[in-house]
Amino acid sequence: MSSTVIQEYRYILRLLLLNKRLSLSELRNVRKYYIATKKYQNPVICNNMLHSVRIFLSNETEYRRLMDLYNPLNQLTKRERISKTANHVGLKVPE
Repeated sequence: MSSTVIQEYRYILRLLLLNKRLSLSELRNVRKYYIATKKYQNPVICNNMLHSVRIFLSNETEYRRLMDLYNPLNQLTKRERISKTANHVGLKVPE
C-alpha cells in the first residue's frame, strides 16, 4: 500500500471526525472495511476511490458552512423557523 493511499485514508478519517458524522465505533468499522477491501483492490483504484471520497467530504463541509453562513434558519426546527419568520415580519406565533 502506497503512502498516498494511507494519507488519503487518514485525511478522510479526520474529515469525518471534524464533521461529527461518525462516532468512534463507526470509525472503527470504516477502518475494518478499508483493511478488508484493500487486500482485493489495486492500489491505484483504491487511491482514486479515496480521493473521490475526500473531495466529496470537503465539498460537503464547504456546502454546510455556506448554508449556515447565508441561511441562518437552516439548523432550526420547523416551529423555531416559523416563529423567526413571523417575528421578522412583525407577527407573533400563537402558543
